[in-house]
Amino acid sequence: MKKLNMCVLLLVSLLLISALAQAEPLPNRGGITWQSTIKEVMESEREIDPENPPQHIELVTGKITSYVFREHALLLGEKADVLMYLFHNNELVQIHYDFYEENGSPRYQATLAKLKEMYGEPLSTDGTESNDISNMLAEMPDLYVPEMAQGYHEWMIDADTKLGIFYRENAFVISYTNYPWVLPYLEKSADN
Repeated sequence: MKKLNMCVLLLVSLLLISALAQAEPLPNRGGITWQSTIKEVMESEREIDPENPPQHIELVTGKITSYVFREHALLLGEKADVLMYLFHNNELVQIHYDFYEENGSPRYQATLAKLKEMYGEPLSTDGTESNDISNMLAEMPDLYVPEMAQGYHEWMIDADTKLGIFYRENAFVISYTNYPWVLPYLEKSADN
């Protein structure tokens, strides 16, 4: 009887580990991590969808020095209209998925429900810190003003990744932020 109980316990443990391992590893799309370079992101995205190759665009706007862009990418079973990886000197700092549609749409609600199912209840926030992150990265004051962003929710999904979802006029956005990278800038701006 004792051996049977141990076997059942082991089987349940393996099933639980298997279920957790099958959860979509975000933001690790195609093995992408915060340590991934521009070249690695480009290669990974080409492998994911060879018919829809990504584009690498260099620019200087605030802390963002370049980004990898592609149209139509899947996230949580939903098709995003735009996917962007934002870089600072070849360091991946943020990943954006934009979904173009009306405010508070059923797809936004369904995606929010999936995120809550995966990560639990979101942190209590008004979106100010994420607004500060967006403005700091672009160095464009009030690029995303809190009044524009509604339905804002965020989670710390691991020690390095802050996940946010919000909607604004005709779109909703999901962003993953390399939190250890942005934290010193946030602390510096708070001191000023």
